[in-house]
Amino acid sequence: MAVCAVLALVSACDPAGPAGDLSSVPTPSTTRTPGTAPDLPARVAQATVRSILATSLRVLPAADGVQVVATYAAGASTKAPAINEGVGAAAWWCAGPPCPFAARPAPMPAGQPLSAEDDGTVRYALARSGDDPSVIDLARCVPGGCDQAGSVPATLAGRTLLAVAAVGADLLMLHTRSSPDGSPPEHRDVSLARCPIASCQAGWTSHQVAPMPGVRPTHFTLAVHVGRPVVAFHESPDRTTLLLCPDRACSSAPRAVTVTGMDPLPRPSVRVLPSGRIAVLSGRTLMTCDDPACATASVVALPQDHGWGATASAFTVDAAGRPLVVTTDASADLRLHTCADEACRESSSVLVGLRTPYSGSTLTVAVGAAGTPVVAWLARDTLTLVACETRDCR
Repeated sequence: MAVCAVLALVSACDPAGPAGDLSSVPTPSTTRTPGTAPDLPARVAQATVRSILATSLRVLPAADGVQVVATYAAGASTKAPAINEGVGAAAWWCAGPPCPFAARPAPMPAGQPLSAEDDGTVRYALARSGDDPSVIDLARCVPGGCDQAGSVPATLAGRTLLAVAAVGADLLMLHTRSSPDGSPPEHRDVSLARCPIASCQAGWTSHQVAPMPGVRPTHFTLAVHVGRPVVAFHESPDRTTLLLCPDRACSSAPRAVTVTGMDPLPRPSVRVLPSGRIAVLSGRTLMTCDDPACATASVVALPQDHGWGATASAFTVDAAGRPLVVTTDASADLRLHTCADEACRESSSVLVGLRTPYSGSTLTVAVGAAGTPVVAWLARDTLTLVACETRDCR
């Protein structure tokens, strides 16, 4: 396996529609990794973070290295010494390969902020007052480091943030009526707010997107397609819906594209391909719009070795628009799937890591400065970063 470097960070995470339904989910042809034990890369650095659960994981590659940022819930670790502890986030810089690392400041809203990536910048947002978000605290991370980006007023009393996105200088916030006991209501009146990050109060707009069934808050994802918001959510275990807003503010009813056959994992991932087509990943299933307007969409299921569905997955796209997908399941294997085309009708996969089975694993993948995958995953008490030498990591 062609692997430049591996960074392992110990982090103590103990588990505590116009379009018709598409019921056929083809499995792309694939080249499978031989069943022999792989030569897994050795750890070259490690540290302790006192947390019990990571809530997000981001990799930000640069020409001279890679920054890793994790947000987490508070907890305690039995390992010592610790270089970072408490609530919020931790960031590390890996100037490699090889990958000795340095801890970096990660000033974040204390808690579990929502995050969104836009052109190499990750923005974090958290309602200061919990389910009554009158003020949204912000932070920003770029490959060079993280900083607090201040706070913005938000007229969202009695509302709960579901997801955030960023496009240029604007912040987008998907929100709904708060539920006193935290359970999903029978129907949600989901709305979208948009404002300039620098002067949110002055440019505030908010419009109702659509009433919808009582979808769990963690099943929503917000993205942006040619400046217009896109909302992805699991309407039911066998129905995944993409809402396409007609304008920047989503001031009128969005168009719905619904498919079947997607794995109903929380927060599906959404990417816009260079061709303008939208791709949605959930578990090991990938939905791709058949054209930039997304009049119809198709779904493929990535291959699996053990007959189990994915417990976690993430994806990005390379310069040619081909998806790079990482998945893991209860078998403890972590695989990188490299798609041969935008719709992933053909793919190959390779084992890039073994880990202790853990249902709350967090993982991510990015394209490094050399154009090859950078894969990171957090499993139980170890965060590992793998930098591949080739696109398929072989």
